[in-house]
Amino acid sequence: MESQFAAAGIMTDQTKYIHVISSLEVQYLLAVGDIVRNPPETGKYEAVKAALISEFTDSDQKKLRRIVKEIELGDLKPSQLLKRMKELANGRINDDVLESLWIERLPNSIRSAITILDGDSTQMALQADRMIEMQSFPEFRRRN
Repeated sequence: MESQFAAAGIMTDQTKYIHVISSLEVQYLLAVGDIVRNPPETGKYEAVKAALISEFTDSDQKKLRRIVKEIELGDLKPSQLLKRMKELANGRINDDVLESLWIERLPNSIRSAITILDGDSTQMALQADRMIEMQSFPEFRRRN
């Protein structure tokens, strides 16, 4: 939204506030209902922005809990999973620990091969992507 304001030359607090409030879906509007009903004299836009961020952004603890307990490979490539885990960790987890948590989420056949590779986790993730890609070709599996 900030880039849209800049591109449109919108600089006043009141205009930003009105634009944001008018574009919010009901669930988000309900979250800032107290500000809408009783807006501050100044800093209306910043108040709405802060309330939305506070309401809908995961806490650091919740992000770490997701890394440790919830996040899975699913339909992601191993490199995408690693990237998502790094984003959630945001530097709060040691790289070796994060790599270990990532490896635990890989299929057994990939995990055993990845652990013997040299290189950083990004290189390992790219190799894991290739391995999973190769496993998805049925004609390759039949020949070997």
